[in-house]
Amino acid sequence: MPRPRFTTGLSLLAAACSAAGGASGRSASSTAARVQVQATRSHYAPGARLVLLVRNRSRDTVFNDACGGTVEAVGGADVAMGRECDDFGAAGWRRTSRPIAPGRTGRDSTLFIPLAAPPGSWRAVLLLRDRQGTPLPTVERTARFVVDPR
Repeated sequence: MPRPRFTTGLSLLAAACSAAGGASGRSASSTAARVQVQATRSHYAPGARLVLLVRNRSRDTVFNDACGGTVEAVGGADVAMGRECDDFGAAGWRRTSRPIAPGRTGRDSTLFIPLAAPPGSWRAVLLLRDRQGTPLPTVERTARFVVDPR
């Protein structure tokens, strides 16, 4: 499995949601409507490890891709941290993803709050995919939290 590397700077994830159904006949958007990402705490300090829970209440397996995800300031501050892999390839997302079965909760503790994080509202955006590899809509992959002053 390729190891994720962390990048800094403003990082935007392009999230396209296919309207066509996959093998299950359901679209990524109908799966996403039942997936929730939540931070385990409402407040974090700069440099802290962010712990996220991914609740899959859909009828389809979703995949948490370890080669994508960001921690971003909400409004104003231009500080972010992300993760990506060097070797992605056409089907590489399957090698770098952890499945979360229907009715199960996955845990992600691979993202950190940047040391230079200013206080305020922040969000974590995971790269969650459906069975076909289509990213779920951004709103369904996002957890919000507050970074406290040091």
